Amino acid sequence: ERVLEKQRIISTEGQDDQDVIAFASGEDETCAMTFFFRNGKLIGREFFILQGTRDSSPGEVMASFLQQFYESSPHIPPELVVEVEPDDRAVIQTWLREKRKGAITITAPKRGDKLRLIEMVKQNAREVLEQQRIKWLTDSQKTQLALEELQEALNLAAPPQRIECYDISNTQGTNSVGAMVVFEAGRPKTSEYRRFKIKTVEGPNDFASHQEVLRRRFRAVAKQASAEASAGMDVENALLNASIDALANAVDGVAEAGVGSDANPQPIASNGSGVPDAASAEQVAASSQLQHDWAMPD
Repeated sequence: ERVLEKQRIISTEGQDDQDVIAFASGEDETCAMTFFFRNGKLIGREFFILQGTRDSSPGEVMASFLQQFYESSPHIPPELVVEVEPDDRAVIQTWLREKRKGAITITAPKRGDKLRLIEMVKQNAREVLEQQRIKWLTDSQKTQLALEELQEALNLAAPPQRIECYDISNTQGTNSVGAMVVFEAGRPKTSEYRRFKIKTVEGPNDFASHQEVLRRRFRAVAKQASAEASAGMDVENALLNASIDALANAVDGVAEAGVGSDANPQPIASNGSGVPDAASAEQVAASSQLQHDWAMPD
């Protein structure tokens, strides 16, 4: 990601090419900021957000960043000015020297102009991290609000923490395949997306195909004793009833809710919870990441 904030012109006349690197740390993340000086002039800057750094020392974080960043960097300058010395400095310096095919120094200044450069880069890192924190907080609040609205609209006991959505596709009436997309805490969890090759249904029968997919899915869930999902089906009323029937035969304790088809976008709720109005469903969809493409996952 590029830092877009305007900066005053900086010059280090008489200096060779150098990269200046400093960090700003949050609760479990670190913003690594790099300023690029070429022929003594600042030509650019980049920042990266490093996750899971709470239990790492500054030296460990610096060592990890240098290895990751310069592994694919097209240019390695003869000097790196860093906020803290990296762990295994000698090993990293040897590796960098071999990569650039020339001498390189790693300097962690304690005073002077280079320290002032570090302080300036660090301040940039702090500002970027704060901007990211505000963005994360805003997104998190929106998602939580959407889940609470969904809880109210569907008369659930608590906000849904896991939502599974199902759809069926086929090629000109043959080769039917089911798809499952998953949300946890309102965010897509692509690592748990699944495909289901339809085995027991012949022809384009979405009702029976949904039943097969849900039977297979929730029997597996029941075996793992973790059947606490809200299941959303991209279907109309009749298809929803067929899906609920499959659920009822497979597992207990699952809340069912349909969001309708393109032709009939009325939301549906079961178990006597009533039918929320369309405006409520649209509000939920518009205010969260749950408005997600239900097409077949790659």
